[in-house]
Amino acid sequence: MRRRLIDLQHSLRQDQAEIGQHRDALEAERKAIASERRTDSAIGSGLVILGLILACLSPLVLAGISLLGLWREPTREEEGQVLVEELVHTLVETPVSQHEVPLPPPLLPSAPPTDQT
Repeated sequence: MRRRLIDLQHSLRQDQAEIGQHRDALEAERKAIASERRTDSAIGSGLVILGLILACLSPLVLAGISLLGLWREPTREEEGQVLVEELVHTLVETPVSQHEVPLPPPLLPSAPPTDQT
């Protein structure tokens, strides 16, 4: 009977050791999953913050690009388009009878006289 109790106690200790190993394995797996969740959460929130920053900076980038376009010299075609638009605007606003109202002053300065000698 005593031998049987010793065998049962030995078997119980082996089962407890095996349960302890399984518990340690589960704890390690739980820690790995928790670490992965923290990493995924940090990456997700970082991407959201990056997206918000890009969304906030996009109007400033567009304004900067527009301002850079103002520093370049206009082409002949652009100057011609502006002159045509001003001419059309002037012709549309002038009355039919030009004797009643004087013409408005020219919008562009006149060309300097050229020497033809």
